[in-house]
Amino acid sequence: MARGLWRTIVRGARALVNPGAADADADEEIRHFLDESAADLEARGVPAADARRKMRAAWGDPIVVREQVRGSGWEHLLATAAADIRHGVRRLRRTPGFTVVAVSTLALGIGASTAIFSAVNPILFTPLPYPQPRRIVSVSDSTQGGAPLATTFGTYREIVLRSRSFEALAALRPWQPTLMGDGEPERLEGQRVGAEYFRAFGAAPRLGRDFTAEEDRVNGPKVLVLSDGLWRRRFGADPAIVGREISIDDVKYLVVRVMPG
Repeated sequence: MARGLWRTIVRGARALVNPGAADADADEEIRHFLDESAADLEARGVPAADARRKMRAAWGDPIVVREQVRGSGWEHLLATAAADIRHGVRRLRRTPGFTVVAVSTLALGIGASTAIFSAVNPILFTPLPYPQPRRIVSVSDSTQGGAPLATTFGTYREIVLRSRSFEALAALRPWQPTLMGDGEPERLEGQRVGAEYFRAFGAAPRLGRDFTAEEDRVNGPKVLVLSDGLWRRRFGADPAIVGREISIDDVKYLVVRVMPG
């Protein structure tokens, strides 16, 4: 198999470098094949003239056969592509205005496709950066028509009471607080989450501990988890941040955990 592949590559390369010699070789092989086939018929008692005529009728003109053989090789596809590219370049050089429009459109298309893939890839294709990401699910409500519907806390409580399939369950709600303290106030992107939130993801902290059940109740202690980026940007990656209170929306929160980057 390897020898046959190597022979095909060498023959194709020779056809690209020296097409005249390749055509001559193909013609010689075809003539030899027709002669051998005609001789076989003659050995069976068919007259020589009739034998050659039958071979011509069966296989067609040798030149046509040669073109069919050449067209089946990989070098034919490469040569055709190169010819198409040369023809396209000549056409573009004759019409510079069209060339500018075509290149600009192609650049915009490639840029848009790259931007869309960059946005979609981490959402749809890249696995979540957590242990056993296939076991992580999000539960939400929808209308009978399939439109998204805000999930209530009652739905969460009902799932907690009835479900036996989940290892950990946690409710979450978007939160955009303002960080006060040293420096300019900063609007943050965060979430209010239940005590089992990080256990559901299997996410280990860089520093600190997880939430406790006592903290996951109405009017419970106000505790906070910092992202790695915020910890480094606003607190200089101070490991002593855990156990300190910081001001969020003019309310003191105790930092209990710092997430890894």
